[in-house]
Amino acid sequence: MKKSLLSGITLFLLLLASLMTFAACKSVENVSLDKNNQPQTVYVLGNELDLSKGKLNVDGNLVALNAEGVTVSGYDKNTLGEQTITVTYAEKTIQYTVTVVPRFRAAETYVYFIGESLTDAQPRLNITRDDGTPFTVSAGDAALTITGFDSTQANDALSLSVVYDKDGEHYEGTFEVAVVEPKVTFVKPRKLSYGSHETELSLVGASLRLSSPDGKTTRNVSYSELTTTGFKPSAVTADNPSATQTITVSYRGREVATFEVTVDYSDVSQFKDAAKQLSTLDWACYRYPTADDPGMAYPADATPEKKDLSVKMLKMYYGFSSSKTSYITQAELEAVARLAVVYGYNTWLETVESAFSGIFEIDEVGELTYLCATRADAKRGAEKIADKEDADMKQLTLLADMLDNGILDAKCANTRIYSPTVIEGETIDVDLTIPSLASVIPEASYLNRVGEVLEWAVEAHDALDDAVGTKWTVEDLKKLPEGTIDDVYQTLTEINARDTGNTTIYPLLNGWREKEDFFEILYRYYYADMIENDSASSLRRIDNLSAMMFPVPLEELRVTYTYGQSAQTLLQAYKDSYDPSSGELPALVESTLLLYFYEQASDQAETILALNDDMYTFLYTLYYAPILSEMLTGSCGYLELRGASAYDEAVQAIWNDYFDLWMKYSEDPTYVDTDEFGTKTRAMFEAFVNLMPNQQMYFIQSLYYLYPDLPATALYPDHDTLFSDFATFIYTYYLTEMKVDITSEDANTAYDVFTSLLLALEWYANGDIENFCEWMQEAQTAYNGTWEGTSKETFDSYLGFFYNRYVTLFNRFEEKTIEGSDGQTSTEWVYKEVSLGDAQTSFEKLADAIDGTSLAKTYIEDLTDFMDPVALYLPFLASYERVRIYAGEILANEDQNIKDAYYFMPYGEGNYKEPLYYSVYVADDAYTRYLATLGIEKTKYEEATALRKFLSDYADYFWTAAKAMGIPYVGTEFDFNNAQTVSDMLKAFYSLSSDEQVLLLSVDSLNLFHGGLETAAKQLLFADNEDMQTLVVRLLKVQIAYIAYQQDPDGSSTGEDGVTTTYLEDLLNLWNQTSALYERLKADGTQTEAFAKFEGCFGDMYNHYAEICSGLSQS
Repeated sequence: MKKSLLSGITLFLLLLASLMTFAACKSVENVSLDKNNQPQTVYVLGNELDLSKGKLNVDGNLVALNAEGVTVSGYDKNTLGEQTITVTYAEKTIQYTVTVVPRFRAAETYVYFIGESLTDAQPRLNITRDDGTPFTVSAGDAALTITGFDSTQANDALSLSVVYDKDGEHYEGTFEVAVVEPKVTFVKPRKLSYGSHETELSLVGASLRLSSPDGKTTRNVSYSELTTTGFKPSAVTADNPSATQTITVSYRGREVATFEVTVDYSDVSQFKDAAKQLSTLDWACYRYPTADDPGMAYPADATPEKKDLSVKMLKMYYGFSSSKTSYITQAELEAVARLAVVYGYNTWLETVESAFSGIFEIDEVGELTYLCATRADAKRGAEKIADKEDADMKQLTLLADMLDNGILDAKCANTRIYSPTVIEGETIDVDLTIPSLASVIPEASYLNRVGEVLEWAVEAHDALDDAVGTKWTVEDLKKLPEGTIDDVYQTLTEINARDTGNTTIYPLLNGWREKEDFFEILYRYYYADMIENDSASSLRRIDNLSAMMFPVPLEELRVTYTYGQSAQTLLQAYKDSYDPSSGELPALVESTLLLYFYEQASDQAETILALNDDMYTFLYTLYYAPILSEMLTGSCGYLELRGASAYDEAVQAIWNDYFDLWMKYSEDPTYVDTDEFGTKTRAMFEAFVNLMPNQQMYFIQSLYYLYPDLPATALYPDHDTLFSDFATFIYTYYLTEMKVDITSEDANTAYDVFTSLLLALEWYANGDIENFCEWMQEAQTAYNGTWEGTSKETFDSYLGFFYNRYVTLFNRFEEKTIEGSDGQTSTEWVYKEVSLGDAQTSFEKLADAIDGTSLAKTYIEDLTDFMDPVALYLPFLASYERVRIYAGEILANEDQNIKDAYYFMPYGEGNYKEPLYYSVYVADDAYTRYLATLGIEKTKYEEATALRKFLSDYADYFWTAAKAMGIPYVGTEFDFNNAQTVSDMLKAFYSLSSDEQVLLLSVDSLNLFHGGLETAAKQLLFADNEDMQTLVVRLLKVQIAYIAYQQDPDGSSTGEDGVTTTYLEDLLNLWNQTSALYERLKADGTQTEAFAKFEGCFGDMYNHYAEICSGLSQS
């Protein structure tokens, strides 16, 4: 097998050799470069010929150019340009062309001008790779590094070295550029005139053209590439107002041209120079303006010349274009505006004061008040304002225009005028901005409107004065020519429309008449028309007049009621926004303003209503009564603030003393230095200390409308301050008298005892016995220890009464050890045990009666946030009469300990206990308020002794009737099953006087008395007997009809059928129906048991009215 294989290979090799010999011996016909296998034809200078890619087509067969038998000649690697390459094969010759190129070639001829940089011509280079492929790179390419560039002198063939290195390709070489001296063509810029404030030269419009000597290369240079010298606007000043300056233009460090500009001293430079001068003023010079001197303070070195300069410059600034204002810094504008605005403000006010003295005045916040005491004053003012040539008016107009400019708002909105200023040793941060002061001065047209108001006021006065003399009646007014009053009214509406909100002209206009009755006339006229003709238009006119002025007696109320309403609104706003958890205090803590104005308003209301003038009453009811009602009953109103002390004369006396001090101090703060202040403060405080603790609590509560939610005490300087003038007055007097210096760090026992007592007082007033006793221990410890500072004798002479009273109160308590349910012990302060003895019953009955008044009060007023009030006035009064009886029994006890227990001993069950006196105090207040609410005179009610006894005796009946309505009464119920009890109550009622019966029924808006009897008849006494029910109802109606007849024997009523009958006829008709039913039921044998029950309960009442009606029928 192996031998056969070797023989096969030998045979194949012999055959292959014979074929090659044959081919070599065969002649070649055609030789050419194969079109699909062309050789490289571009070579980089110095590179060898590369034949690797080329092939010959030899009679259809491919032969590589570098194959054996192929010869190539004609290539010189060191010679640039085209070369002919000769290829010979098998005695056949062909030629093709190659090109030898440098590695780097400039894409075009590049010419530079002396001074330029390489990038100015932005040369591009053609680079040839070793394989002959080219690519182009710009001079800025990061892969390209060019060195050797020098444009400082001319050179027609400047050779530059080049290195290209990127992505593994690295080439080095050179290329040439030309550097020539340019021909320069320069066009001057458009702007050749400058103001001295323009610090930058503008070359806009300038152009520079550079050209080569042969003109083939040109370069247009942007003006932004040019530099200049010679421009010095600062050389032009107020002293050197104009100059011509030569500007040298350079390009790439070479001067290429010059031109001239003129510079003039500008208004902007003038402004900047003035601002620099005014910027040195020291504005730490604020002072508080006053009514006598409302002007703003000037810096010490603000001379008249500087003031005039500031005004001139600010007006100039207003005229600047936006381009000019861009040169003014904020600091420069503020330096000018500060003085200009203060000077303009002061000058405007001074001019108004001098020009319109006695006509009107404008205060430091821009509020105008008319002052025209006479018609002549008003006319003089109107004429002056109307005079367009008046020097004062021109001055005022110019200043107003300067101050009323939006530029100040836009550019100085937050610019403060004054720097922090030390006033009376305290640094004041004055938050007064330029626009806020400027805005105080009204716009220029404002005075024109003032002039119109004055003119129309004169016109209105003259029209009414000509028509109505000093003596007039309403009948006289009715006889005036038609339209006389209406024309005057119309003129007033013009005034009101022109000067809305400013009512100061009206009292003056009213006073120009001898009897100050201008508005009285208008109101009387329209009121009469409204009443007699039911005129809606007259009512509308009255309403419009009310915004101007009321008749004098009612106008005197306006300030009080307005201030009171505002004070209440302010308290409400603070209360609504107050968050007790914040630990912060509102800006206003004290309630005094509201309470003071309510007292004043209430007194004024009584005065007006006492005049018994129908028109005054109408006006008061329409415009003032709702305000007083809101001040009384509204949120943060008098009743809410005063609580149960609203009608307490002792607490009111404290308030009266405090109001007196408060008003005098408000008018003159130096009042605290007077002997009278000391005397009154001491008397006030001693009266306050001697109040009962609950009275003190109500006073404190009314003094601080947020009490007790404030994170501070009322009488102790929490947060290093006192929160009411009441406390301030007390501290001021006593610390001054005892020579206590609170700023000293030295101990002062008098101060320690005083403040401990005040804290003890406040805790006791709030019912916190634990804290009360702890602070009393503090006070006693300090008092009985070593005295420092103020002597003990001095303290006793001023505050001994305070200390002794509260030691007495403290001695009623003792500290006891209490064992809890868990076996743990603790101590607490308790009232020392008192044996009530026989008085225990009175205490218990009083507590039960108080439960009744409290329950009634809850439904009348305490649940209004959840449900409509339930008018349980009758049960309240019934329980209250019992309260008075049982409290009287206790206070009649000869044992002082019993009385003290009533006043001071916590009483009741559970955790919350308080002395019975406290609850009686609350009931006393509710009693007084409810009588007022019901329109019942307290004196009249107090004199109705039989009625009061009736209410006390049958309080259980009224509560039982209320319970039938769903009231959760838990006391003793009235026994309807006891006929004698029912009969006695009915007899007690019809035995009352007619007035007392009416008084009871007027309180009984729930119809508890008669309704309770009717309900008892239907549901209890005669539940299944409609005839008996009807008899009871008819008998009750007879009683009601008789009461009506007694009140008005000649009275009558008209029924739904339109028939009018007298009260007597109504009574007798009802009685006839009742007696007929009575006789029928009496004769009915089936009604024997029911009739007997009726007789037992209602028999006496029936007989009582039978006798009365019989007598009336006969008469």
